[in-house]
Amino acid sequence: MHPHPIVCFAAVQNYGVVASKIKVGDRVMVRGYGEGILAFDGRHATKGDRRYGVMLDGPMGKNNGTVGGHKYFECDDLHGILVPPKKVFFVQRPQLS
Repeated sequence: MHPHPIVCFAAVQNYGVVASKIKVGDRVMVRGYGEGILAFDGRHATKGDRRYGVMLDGPMGKNNGTVGGHKYFECDDLHGILVPPKKVFFVQRPQLS
């Protein structure tokens, strides 16, 4: 078994349905940035449209969870990304022990 789940984008044609059920804490894939944990689901502070904030596994992002002086979530520098939900794909729900 792979240590990281593999998401086949072609097989996720109904990702809109899946994306609507993504919750903070879920493992996700961000198109163009890689995998991470969903840390924020809410409105952009100035634009007003919905955004997902993701803490990426590596330094592939653009921020530390703060964008334009507004803190959406907290993570290491360059590990954060704030994107429209259409760029985020569900990978895995956290395991409860």
